[in-house]
Amino acid sequence: MALVNGEAPADDRTLPAATGRPLWRPTPSGSPDVEIPAATTRPVVLFDGPMTIAGGLGIDVDEADERAATATPRTSRTSSALDVYWDQKTGLSPVDGKLYMDQGLPQGAAARCASRAASGQPGFPSLDVFPGDQFCLKTSDDRVAWLRIGEGSDRPDELSVQVTVWDGVPS
Repeated sequence: MALVNGEAPADDRTLPAATGRPLWRPTPSGSPDVEIPAATTRPVVLFDGPMTIAGGLGIDVDEADERAATATPRTSRTSSALDVYWDQKTGLSPVDGKLYMDQGLPQGAAARCASRAASGQPGFPSLDVFPGDQFCLKTSDDRVAWLRIGEGSDRPDELSVQVTVWDGVPS
């Protein structure tokens, strides 16, 4: 027990017991199986981290995880699951689809990228990229991804990219 000026505090209220539920998500009235709309419409981040694309190779961002972020991709451009491919001559290219330029903070990227990918507007089949450039794309598993080109890599034939992949992004 803590003492204040050598005396025990007069406040002897008891705190309510923990419910085990998150404080920010109220329990709906009625059945506990009722879905909470706000929780189901928010995009789920499947991956958010740095990745390295070796020259002449590509990555499947749908399969990105912490292990993939530290490993050099070994997949050639012929794989149907690849999402982006990079080499020094042709730049960054989506394997199936288009790249969409993005400007803005990472916090709103999920909605911006979903809107651009669903718009049907022409994107870019390939682009030279520079540090700080940002792009959106639709992945091979029909998810939305956001890429920001990093400052550099340890090797000149590698591209550092910050990748975020979402599932459940409303378009």
